[in-house]
Amino acid sequence: MDIQLFNTSFDDIIRLNLSEGPHTNIFEPKFEARRQIAQLRETLVNVYRGEKSLLAMQQMCRCLAFTASNMIDVEEEEEALPFLRQAYTLVGHCIREELLDSIGDVEPTSMDTINTETKAGNVSPQAENQFACSVEYMQVLNALGYYYSLSSGENAKAVLELAERVYTAWDHWFREQSPTFALEDLTITEDGKLVLPETADTQHRQQQLRRFEMEDAFITTLFFLAQVSGALGQPMARCCHLTVYRQLLMRKEFSPVTWAESTFQLASYYAQMNAFGKAYHCLLAGQRIMPTEDPAFHKEKTIGKVALAFGHFYVSVLAHYGALFSRHSNKGERAIVAADQPTAKALETETYWVDFPDVAPATPWPPVLNFEQARDTFKEGIKWLQEAATVYPFEEQCTTYMDIQRTISQLYAALSHFETDRRRSIAIVQRQIALTEGLPSQLSFNAYPTDYRQLLLDLGMLHNDLIELRKQQRRQPFENETPLKDGAYNKLVQRTFQYFHQFCETWRDPRTSVLPDILPEEDRVAFFSALIHLAQTQLHFYAPCPNGRVR
Repeated sequence: MDIQLFNTSFDDIIRLNLSEGPHTNIFEPKFEARRQIAQLRETLVNVYRGEKSLLAMQQMCRCLAFTASNMIDVEEEEEALPFLRQAYTLVGHCIREELLDSIGDVEPTSMDTINTETKAGNVSPQAENQFACSVEYMQVLNALGYYYSLSSGENAKAVLELAERVYTAWDHWFREQSPTFALEDLTITEDGKLVLPETADTQHRQQQLRRFEMEDAFITTLFFLAQVSGALGQPMARCCHLTVYRQLLMRKEFSPVTWAESTFQLASYYAQMNAFGKAYHCLLAGQRIMPTEDPAFHKEKTIGKVALAFGHFYVSVLAHYGALFSRHSNKGERAIVAADQPTAKALETETYWVDFPDVAPATPWPPVLNFEQARDTFKEGIKWLQEAATVYPFEEQCTTYMDIQRTISQLYAALSHFETDRRRSIAIVQRQIALTEGLPSQLSFNAYPTDYRQLLLDLGMLHNDLIELRKQQRRQPFENETPLKDGAYNKLVQRTFQYFHQFCETWRDPRTSVLPDILPEEDRVAFFSALIHLAQTQLHFYAPCPNGRVR
């Protein structure tokens, strides 16, 4: 079948398959796409009957692999299996350049044979025949990986890793050809269509098309591989990063908001491994793509998510260097720098890292070594988090608002590691308390029991920290410090006691006023921890004589 005619028909079917159906039947476009691909297969059978060709066999491979994936999408895995087995048989003949008598009734390969051959990699395109059928082979392997992912993650991972090896071998070979093109050299429209230069000769156009088709197959491989690795509890950052990178360049199933959210998730992952330069690069890429000025999107879906992502990033930076400062500041700044070594996971990212386009390249993040630098980092973080709080007001998004206040509290806590002045340390804790102290009275326990309890526990712990600082101040006051008097100090202890007491009381039955004999298993650690804090808090009360502490 004519290449351009087939590609146009096939691409239209793919776009139809990806479109959203009506709420009455969301799968309607997929069933229509299946009907159309069946017609296209029938056309190929007739074309092949008139003139046998490897081209028609390759085109049939694509149709069979698509049909199988389409059926898996609508939970018809068993119906998809015969098409998968036929596609595998046919692609093997294509690779070996063996013309069949007919492509309408291909003998399906058994699953045992497919498992054996894919694990061994026996059937695979080679450089000797210019990697013929690489696109079709990867599409078949992707469909197989999709099928296996529903029942056997290990089998799916093995098949998809084979597809990646095929791409890697092909890519190495293709870069040595003339002319050759990288993905970055292609011109792709916003709706994901390849634009071929009209003035280029046939060979240039064919090479660009081949690169585009291989990248299109490979992005599917990476996407499935990331999902399978995640389900198996294995690292998936490499696959996610390369998927997101290619998704941006190819505009494949591209949504600006979803894409930006993916980069924010990557940023969070890199920040966890202290690769802050890479995390910040991902944040900038997501910020650039996020349609913050588009009135079609609500602020909480765009501006709010950008602000939260940056806010959490600065909390991670300050917390990391705050911990290092606490441990090594007495040895000087050089000791902090020496202790700030990249983790094994961070070093591993160098093997696959690529910078996102139109954003400054990722560079090492400057270390935070003193209070002045920590204060600058704090200011950046608080700016973003306060912006997020305006997007998610308590009246409309109470749980998100409370999470933001807790995050701001964490930012203050991270800053306190760098603080050597006890008065300012006390002021920091007081500021943390002020962030959430008024929230429990505005929140319904029946509607938000988990959040209500967490607020009480957080406030109790913060008051505990304040008690420790005030006790130190009372024992050894510095110049210009004014320690709390006995009455004010005991009021602070009493307030701390009340928060832990309120926390425990939330398990009391409101009708009988009785605590249950047996708490739910998931509540026991928190409840008994609070009881311990209750007991410890009572020891902080000041009394002129020991008997006065008994209450």
